[in-house]
Amino acid sequence: MSKLEFESPIKQTSQSQAFEATQAVDPMLSDIEGANVMGFSKSSFRRRVADGTIPPPVKIGGLSRWPLSELLAVIKRAKDARNAA
Repeated sequence: MSKLEFESPIKQTSQSQAFEATQAVDPMLSDIEGANVMGFSKSSFRRRVADGTIPPPVKIGGLSRWPLSELLAVIKRAKDARNAA
């Protein structure tokens, strides 16, 4: 190996392996993306965060992100409450 060549510490993966890896990760959504999942506006999404209906965001640096699984759990709880009534 010459001085200009190096071995990458990053393992090369196939497209299918990369796809499977992304399926194992819980996607982190912005407020706009979260609002789209919930089916309402960004301002309504933020109001639901403020009133506790939607959990607070995970802070990553200066970013606020919501795990998709938490938003889906909010929807499931709302459905369960509807069915219990």
